[in-house]
Amino acid sequence: MSKMQSTRHLKQYFVITLMIATVTLSFSTLTTYLAYPTTEHRTAGQQLAELQKVDLSLDQAEVTKADAEAIDELSATVENTYTTRMSMGAGFLSIVISVAVIAALYRYLRRNDITDRPVFVTVFINTVASTLVILPSVYITKWLTGIPIDSLTMIFLILSMPLAIGFTVLFTFFITKMTERHYNRSNM
Repeated sequence: MSKMQSTRHLKQYFVITLMIATVTLSFSTLTTYLAYPTTEHRTAGQQLAELQKVDLSLDQAEVTKADAEAIDELSATVENTYTTRMSMGAGFLSIVISVAVIAALYRYLRRNDITDRPVFVTVFINTVASTLVILPSVYITKWLTGIPIDSLTMIFLILSMPLAIGFTVLFTFFITKMTERHYNRSNM
């Protein structure tokens, strides 16, 4: 492969990565907004997060009976029920969209003969794009919902990042191999 072709492919990889990251971040932003559509939804989420923060704190503060009852009451509100259901639906839809994006990316790379290693490139591009949107989506969620991000949450997020990246690699590899198998059967 010539240097000019290699540079062109790197530019294509970069653009594809940004496109996938943009679509993922836009979907995350939209579903967060739809999960907390009104001030009442955001207020319930903020109050619930504040009460649950005591339960998860590192200092030995105990959850009082009144706090536990308030958590139960807030969890049972119409707003919280809607937010929970909407978040579960968005999670399912996110998986479907991820599979579609991975399959489309693999098929694009194969059809246009962009690389000799379409499985590797698909896994790499999708993993980079997914990793790029983790922190921005946390701050967009904070901005949309008003639910503060405490230091424990950020520590947990940073510590779990390798696990999230590893899961993304495995998930993408699995979907890509299934797509490759289907592509080979359909086009060979």
